Amino acid sequence: LLMRMKGTNGIHPCRCCNITAVRAPAGKTYYTPHERSWHPDNIPLVDLANLPLCTHREVVSHANEVDRLRVDRNETAANEYAKKTGINSCSKLTYLSSIRFPDSFPSDFMHLIFENNLLALIQHWSSDYKGLDDGSESYILEKAVLEAIGRETAEAGSTVPSAYGPRLPNIYTNRSFVTADMWSFWSQYLGPVLLRRHLQPHYFKHFIAFVKLVTVCLQFEMTNEEIENIRIGFIQWVRQYEEYYEVLYDTQERFRNREESLALRTEYGQLSHLFSVTFPSAIPEIHIAEPTTFIYAAIRPCKLLPPDPLLDGLDIHLYNQFHTHLSYIDVQNIQCLVGRVPDGQNWAIIDRSGSMNRAVW
Repeated sequence: LLMRMKGTNGIHPCRCCNITAVRAPAGKTYYTPHERSWHPDNIPLVDLANLPLCTHREVVSHANEVDRLRVDRNETAANEYAKKTGINSCSKLTYLSSIRFPDSFPSDFMHLIFENNLLALIQHWSSDYKGLDDGSESYILEKAVLEAIGRETAEAGSTVPSAYGPRLPNIYTNRSFVTADMWSFWSQYLGPVLLRRHLQPHYFKHFIAFVKLVTVCLQFEMTNEEIENIRIGFIQWVRQYEEYYEVLYDTQERFRNREESLALRTEYGQLSHLFSVTFPSAIPEIHIAEPTTFIYAAIRPCKLLPPDPLLDGLDIHLYNQFHTHLSYIDVQNIQCLVGRVPDGQNWAIIDRSGSMNRAVW
């Protein structure tokens, strides 16, 4: 409120950089993903290592323009400009020469980390994230496991000094009572112990990477090297997070009359058919501005098996059968050709599109 910026869910939600949020064609919520090749508007990839940072002069200039339009009683133009820039009006703090936007304002760490990122991870593991399942991945925990983690979280209060922080309730049955302070303690001390035996190794390592970054952020002092490690670490963490959801799909695809709800995931499958769909003229109602031809692929998805720890770090995935249904996707979402190798009763998928990519001689 003091900064007079829109913040979360705005087209420009970040007060530190000019990243532009996107939303699904039929959706209402804005998101800021790094990978955007799936979007129909062909929005370019976000370079997380070189974000377009805001400057004090830029922020003040935008704020003054919004106020000028309101003084001229052009409320519609003022609202549009505020929506475009993410700035609602000029903050009274701009009159203080010691204040610089956005550098003088600390990040909202509590909401960004403990009530957003961490909670999103927990919702993923609980099959409670915006109605999504884990697709071809395997990070959703069984109900009995979630109940045990919740129970053990509550019981840990009897053997942890109260000086460490507030006692946590059962996070499975009473999650709404858990505060950001409690999530902070749980993520750093209880989560690593309670999840170690239940999450698949690569998901657990991803969570631990998050915990290590958060722990450094909470230090009272940081070296320049630690600050750089945090910057690089979060870039890598976000990229890894998105790699688990690389293909856009509609979570409501089996319900014709429900509003489209899009998410990302990686899938492997067998190409069954290709379809060409031509629109001979523009149809503005569905964002087609000119005569256009779309190519769609019918894919029979593989039923992936849980990752083999012995193959951790390699782009090798196991499956033993296909799903009975076909998935229909834009052909541009087919990323690469993969191979398969027989492995007893199973098949091993050989994928050279990622870290296993090799030069051809």
